[in-house]
Amino acid sequence: MSVRKSDRGKERDEKGLLIGGLIVAGLILFFFIFRIDGYSVNGNFHATDREIIEYVMQGPFSYNTVFLAMSFNDREVDDPFIERISVDMKNTHTIEVRVAEKKMIGSVFYNGSYWYFDTKGVVRIRSDFSEADYKEHLAGKSYSEIRNASVGDTAENTENISGGLRKGNGNYIPVVTGLSFSAVSVGQPLTVLFTNVFPGLRELKKYVDEGGYEPDSVEYTLDGEMLLKFGGITVNIGSFSEIEEELYAMNNILPSLEGQSGILHMENYDGSSNRLIFSKNEKNS
Repeated sequence: MSVRKSDRGKERDEKGLLIGGLIVAGLILFFFIFRIDGYSVNGNFHATDREIIEYVMQGPFSYNTVFLAMSFNDREVDDPFIERISVDMKNTHTIEVRVAEKKMIGSVFYNGSYWYFDTKGVVRIRSDFSEADYKEHLAGKSYSEIRNASVGDTAENTENISGGLRKGNGNYIPVVTGLSFSAVSVGQPLTVLFTNVFPGLRELKKYVDEGGYEPDSVEYTLDGEMLLKFGGITVNIGSFSEIEEELYAMNNILPSLEGQSGILHMENYDGSSNRLIFSKNEKNS
């Protein structure tokens, strides 16, 4: 009788070992099959692909495509610019990382820093770097290299004056000059004199992000008029908050003015082409 019980116990042990071995083998096979060896990153404008991947792939199972796809499902991120990150499994060995950045429409240079504000004019981010700096970082420069190169520079003398028209490619955030304010702090509205400023910048961002021409600089006059510079051309958009028609008309006429120097007056534009006045600079006339 005792021999039969011993035999049954031995069978149970062997079966348990077999099941355990199959589970271990299955786990090894699972992590081997779904091991990451390729990735793509989209939507990042303030961090490199490598920095995003290093952030995502943390922890003992971070090299597994299934684990990451489950872990980063529209996950909120504690980052100045990034709001959410999602990971999709494209195949067993490849993931796609989608980055959703916070919606900023402009920045101002104040007390040695760049202060980024949202569609309502609320300051959300303080940074040592401008958008041009972030573009250089994404192109391969380290932050220390960018910082050393910008020592002694100001927002005014580091503007990118290309002299030629270029189309926007998403996430346009200009450094805006000419605005009057007494103080700036994160979480507080940027106090400006004119209510048209933020609606106008919101429309400008939408226009450029959708493939419109990107200005070299954006400035506001003491009268609240928006001035856009494209090389030698200055476009006076005026003080409108709803500027879709002005930007559309400007988009059509700018190519014919490329290479010239002067002011395109649109502050009194009413939809009629005969109200578009271009004043050439005397030295180029």
